[in-house]
Amino acid sequence: MNTGGRTMKSIYIPWTLAQYLNGAHPLLVSVLDGLAGQVRIVGPQVNATVDHTEFAANYGRLGDELRVLTGVDGDTVQRFIATRYHLSDALAPPNSIAFHHTILPSLRHSSIVHLETPILFFWPEVSHGKFSRGSSLVDHPFYPMISASLAHSNIKKIVSHSATGLRYLRGLFPDPAIQGKTAHIPLMPFVQRSVKRARQLPGGQPVPLTTGRRRLLFTNSFHGEPSSFWVRGGVTTLLAFQQVGEEIPLELVIVGSIPDDLTEEVADILRSPYVLHVPRTAESELQAYYDSADVMLLPSVGLHSMSITRAICSGCYVLCSDVPGVEEYVTDQAVGLILNGTAGKRVYFDDTKVDLLLDDYESVKQINFDNVNTVAEALYGRLMAVPCRNQIPSASQYDDPHMLMRAAELFRAACAA
Repeated sequence: MNTGGRTMKSIYIPWTLAQYLNGAHPLLVSVLDGLAGQVRIVGPQVNATVDHTEFAANYGRLGDELRVLTGVDGDTVQRFIATRYHLSDALAPPNSIAFHHTILPSLRHSSIVHLETPILFFWPEVSHGKFSRGSSLVDHPFYPMISASLAHSNIKKIVSHSATGLRYLRGLFPDPAIQGKTAHIPLMPFVQRSVKRARQLPGGQPVPLTTGRRRLLFTNSFHGEPSSFWVRGGVTTLLAFQQVGEEIPLELVIVGSIPDDLTEEVADILRSPYVLHVPRTAESELQAYYDSADVMLLPSVGLHSMSITRAICSGCYVLCSDVPGVEEYVTDQAVGLILNGTAGKRVYFDDTKVDLLLDDYESVKQINFDNVNTVAEALYGRLMAVPCRNQIPSASQYDDPHMLMRAAELFRAACAA
């Protein structure tokens, strides 16, 4: 690709975290699917090798650079780098710009950072009970390195599909060098294209719907971490399924991993012949489950944009908790229902604080029966509606038809910088 006489960099998707070794993050893929043919996209080269001596040297220089930029002690710097600098970063083609969701001022490559919520920048120390409510993120030892990384000249753009996520980012990092890089790219038009592509892939054969039963869908996280079952509301889903199933014939499809620390009462529901557990699916099969389900349940404690938007674009009605940002997607009750009051104090950032206060997540494993009743009541009401599935929205309901062109131009400009 050429722009103004200069060769434009390719967009490179590194496999930046161990749990994504089977592919790039679906949110990134959704955006890039929509831009296919408009920007050049590359991945790790097959059979590529890494010079481990050079990689180790870069690793050391990166630590030195962060210490100079921030004054943070060496042990903390090493802890920060260890979860963010991987061999896949070294596999990027020479003339490329990485597009990913971790942050680090690369010594070899420029990058475009994608985020859903800035809380993920503090991973793995800020998640699942490792940071208590009432503690400010600006006091976390990673904060200076995250701020310095975002402000670094090698990070060309900071984009998010969530306007709420960007608002929190701007409040958390007031540095003008960071503020000037941010951009919002609505997700829905890109997910619509991903859904269309998934339907065209071979092998989309889900387990057939049981005659006379309504199908519900629950999906765990793409990365396969079992504890996400709690975070995404899997236990609440099972209990609501059991409650409503006493009056309406139902079957529940659970896609993804299930933890082994469920109570016996909850585990017993999983043994029902009408609960189908699909540990992992091909993309086409997963899409077929979205297409065959009446309702998707996501009573989660965090925003899960891909699951919500994919359900909406598939015509699957969404019942979800009132976490910040969900209102950007569930814009009316024709496509889904936001269950007010279900997130409560379990939500991992506080809308009244610009510095983002994180819950300790312990309450996620304490069953909230008020939430179960709220979900069950909403589910019963929706299943009694005719028709139950939603009318698949057009892209124009969420953004104007020029979004793809504007997004492509944003990426082209960043690649040419």
